[in-house]
Amino acid sequence: MLLSQIIVCCIIAITSSLSMKRNILPKSFRAVKNSSDAKTLRDGVELSEGVIMPWVGFGTYRLGKDKALTPILEALSKGYRCIDTAFIYAGENTEKQVGEAIKTAIERNIIENREDIFVITKHWRKYHGYKETLDCLNLSLNRLQLDFIDLYLIHWPGPAYSTMTRRKEVMEEQGPWAY
Repeated sequence: MLLSQIIVCCIIAITSSLSMKRNILPKSFRAVKNSSDAKTLRDGVELSEGVIMPWVGFGTYRLGKDKALTPILEALSKGYRCIDTAFIYAGENTEKQVGEAIKTAIERNIIENREDIFVITKHWRKYHGYKETLDCLNLSLNRLQLDFIDLYLIHWPGPAYSTMTRRKEVMEEQGPWAY
């Protein structure tokens, strides 16, 4: 089994247990069969176990260090109900700002509660392995100030830090997973 397959299995197992903390069909989301049927930012696809993921989300990748709070609050006030972030964004600072934005949005009645939004974050490559993945997840949960994450993804399937500079002949000789 490839390392990436093992990591995917770990992520799936962790995500399945995390989704148990969410009410199965929160009133704030509506399942629609196709993205073309979506009429609002609360419309989404029904995933396993009845969890609904909005078709459209607000991404935080390029918001920058210490500059994410205001745009996220604005997105939530405009109706976005899915926030996409990652462990590594903005030098590991964006998740904390997402958490602050969620807390502020609840305090200001922009959203009613945590279950009114769908939060996606991503595992970072230096945390490969079961225990390491749990450690990364717990760091993300603490930064986000949340009890659960709705969808936890692998941001980078390979553990190596230099994969972008792999030589073509090494990949041809040892395969694309050679690090």
